[in-house]
Amino acid sequence: MTRISPCPFTLALLLAVLTSGCATFSSPRPTTDLPQTFVIQMESGTWQLTHSTDSAFVVHSDSGAIRNLYGADDPSDYQEPGEYYGFAARLISVVGPHITYEVREGGYSSGAAHGFAAHHFVTVDLRLEERVLDGRRRRRGVPLDWLMHEGVDCARELLRQPADQQIRAFCEGPQPERIIEEALARDPWFSGLREDDSMCTYNHDMVMGTSYGFERVEPGYVTVLLGLGHGCEVNRGAFHQVRLRLPTPSRLERDLAIAAERGTLAQDLRPKNDWADGQ
Repeated sequence: MTRISPCPFTLALLLAVLTSGCATFSSPRPTTDLPQTFVIQMESGTWQLTHSTDSAFVVHSDSGAIRNLYGADDPSDYQEPGEYYGFAARLISVVGPHITYEVREGGYSSGAAHGFAAHHFVTVDLRLEERVLDGRRRRRGVPLDWLMHEGVDCARELLRQPADQQIRAFCEGPQPERIIEEALARDPWFSGLREDDSMCTYNHDMVMGTSYGFERVEPGYVTVLLGLGHGCEVNRGAFHQVRLRLPTPSRLERDLAIAAERGTLAQDLRPKNDWADGQ
């Protein structure tokens, strides 16, 4: 069972997390309105998640292992005249081992043809190993189409048997994609896009990727937020959030119910879509 109890962020937070545990926080539920730490209990043990708009990490209560979720680039990398950099991130949802956060990032480095900007969601699975990406160690995520398989935990099975081609072929099969595509077709903004425009409007890889979070639950269904970043540089920094009403895979029902009770679905944790350029 996932249990969550928040505690305040302090300057000595990492030391406090490692040595003294979590104190009582004035708010009964986690929030993205201010930096804080809250406790998540999962099959792999108890984790303490510390987050702000600058960085986030989790600490395993028993082993003390620290896993970084997000963080800004080193500002010393942007010291030349004309260079600049900005970064902000916040949690979207925490459902079992799946942690989703939203990132807005942009800047300019000397010699580049133009600045860069990105806005998207990232969903990581604490059960999966880290990998080096862009010079940093990052958590691995589970693509949305893998997550929507009924009755089969693709991440768990491939973690146990990474070379099993039969499992991988099943997890990459067409069934979940059809469910997601049917839900996308019901969205007015998405269905109204012309094919020749869509390549720049949004990143097509994000549709079945890890740029999603969980907003709310109802009997038999879960509303998933799909965060679609730009598709080409002319639209860099653009972002559109799409809601998908999908059948709830039975193996996620318990984690989703606990997240709804504890306030770690997006409807409570990040109720306002106030960073969005579009809906």
